[in-house]
Amino acid sequence: MSEKWDEIKNDIKDLSDENLDEIVRNDNQIDELSKLINKEINNKVKKSFIRILTITVIGVLLLNLILSPLVKLCYVNLENYDNEIAFEEVDKMDVLLISYFNVLHPYFYGRDVEVDDLGFGKYRVNYNGFDIREPRYSGANTNNYVDVYKGNLIYPESIMNVFTVTMDPFGSVYELSEQDEVLHEQYEVVKKLPESSIIYATIGFKEKVIIEDVFEMFKEFEDSLLYVNISNNGPSGYGESNDVFGFSLESQVYIDQDAKYDPLYPNIILKDSDKLDVDRVDEYKQHFKSNINYLNDSKFNFNASHFAMDLIVDAMNSEEFTYPSSGVVVCMKKDEMIKFYEDNSEILLKIDFDEVKLYE
Repeated sequence: MSEKWDEIKNDIKDLSDENLDEIVRNDNQIDELSKLINKEINNKVKKSFIRILTITVIGVLLLNLILSPLVKLCYVNLENYDNEIAFEEVDKMDVLLISYFNVLHPYFYGRDVEVDDLGFGKYRVNYNGFDIREPRYSGANTNNYVDVYKGNLIYPESIMNVFTVTMDPFGSVYELSEQDEVLHEQYEVVKKLPESSIIYATIGFKEKVIIEDVFEMFKEFEDSLLYVNISNNGPSGYGESNDVFGFSLESQVYIDQDAKYDPLYPNIILKDSDKLDVDRVDEYKQHFKSNINYLNDSKFNFNASHFAMDLIVDAMNSEEFTYPSSGVVVCMKKDEMIKFYEDNSEILLKIDFDEVKLYE
């Protein structure tokens, strides 16, 4: 060990100032070389990053320019979705939503539709939704939306109920022999309500009633009728899943119809029709038929009820179709509901109280 240490000391003694200067110079050159190498490496990394980024951007642009339009061609394209009809006064998707809510939802309607293209066959349909049982506000932004992807609707969980329907809403879970007693109990409940009660109710008929007779039944209560079911020509509303269609008297919007629109779907939107007008029965029939045909022609599946559309379309095309109804949805004051029951109890199957409110 001591011999090795002696060698190191001798080597140190042999170093001259010139040798030390040479070592320092070599170290400086190494530092400069290291800096040049690092700079070159950084330049190559930057160039590689820019090249990869450029290729990625070009790829995304090509996908949007080529693949996205191809996807749109394969599925529903809401940008041009108008059933081959030009509308000037109303957004194209607006009419489709109006028709949907009109025939399937007694209490709800939507309007003020805006469609955002999210690319690759995906769209966001924004709209204002209103429940007629709730206060109505003006000037609010669109408060609901659904996404459409490859022709299928994707519903936010908060509004799932808007795009679902109650199957057989005018039928009864009771046997017909028990129903009269149940109906009388419902009548007794109405009598006990406060005088200021407003009753929203779904009323079912024992046998189907043609639309003219429904209107006659409500001649005294024109302001009370909200929605009229139109069914097929079967004997009753029991268990018929296609008893989900009808037309609303509340969800109409006041717009002018395009001249190109009328020939194919006349009276699809009725003007000045926020209450029943018994003298316009033929217009109501045409109104219902146009809404059903428009939805059926669109082939746009809002929900599972679309499977029943063919049944009602086939029924409407029959010469024997009488526009029969399995029931109605109403909004009545307590005294009106009592009188309506007393005048029509023999033909009533049920009265379901959807909501009861008090008015001032």
